[in-house]
Amino acid sequence: MTEMKVTDRKTEILAAAQHILVTQGYHRLTMRNIATTVGIKLASLQYHYRSRDEMLAALLDGFASDYRMRLLELAQPCSVETSQARVYALIDHVLAEHREPAVGQLFLQVQAMSLEEPRAQELVDQFYQQMTDLLSSLLQGLNPKLAKAERVTRAAIILSLVEGSAIFLASKRLSKGLPAAFEKRVKASAIDVIFG
Repeated sequence: MTEMKVTDRKTEILAAAQHILVTQGYHRLTMRNIATTVGIKLASLQYHYRSRDEMLAALLDGFASDYRMRLLELAQPCSVETSQARVYALIDHVLAEHREPAVGQLFLQVQAMSLEEPRAQELVDQFYQQMTDLLSSLLQGLNPKLAKAERVTRAAIILSLVEGSAIFLASKRLSKGLPAAFEKRVKASAIDVIFG
């Protein structure tokens, strides 16, 4: 199999896994169910991903890579005003993603999976640690007066704020009761944490 075909097949497998998570829930995310969804034999699936854990790691890494890239864009040196605009843009993007039913449901399923499955918990914890470290280094450029411990604390607060807000946006029940200013307040709170 050529490298392009392998890459295409892996992309197809991860898309099927994501579809299963969103439409059926993480309990139905089995290698057999993924193979059936893709229309391949289990052995063919295992050629690309030897185990569910390996496939899950690839899925979560893909889920996290776009997030990382947006944070890295923010880390570029610029004025405080431009930095503030970048932070707003990042938060807008993350919150908009979570308003999308498929992304919001994926986020909730990954969080639920991490409560029951040690490998998923390890991957999610690793993701949040990487994001905390990346945000902490970003904060150093945005607010150089902060000590390292304070940057780490503020990074964790910002992640908690944005990701916690995403839970409300991902749920049709919870988002119905939110005032129109909810997202504006989330962004303002994140800016206060960074520059306050």
